[in-house]
Amino acid sequence: DEMSSITNTIAAAVSEQSAVSGNISNAVVVAAEKVNLITEKTQDIAVSSQNAAQSIAEASIGIKDLASTASELSVL
Repeated sequence: DEMSSITNTIAAAVSEQSAVSGNISNAVVVAAEKVNLITEKTQDIAVSSQNAAQSIAEASIGIKDLASTASELSVL
């Protein structure tokens, strides 16, 4: 009877440990998915930042050209 009780206690502990391990595993999978999503969003932001920098550089060239043209016109 004591042996049966010990066996049942061990079986319950193993079952509980298995359930906890499953929960931890699921949490790790969810965390990994969120990290992947964050990585994708960060890459999107980097691309958008590069595009914005390129647009600013092009606008700067245009502004310089306009300033030069305005300067030339003011001489006339």
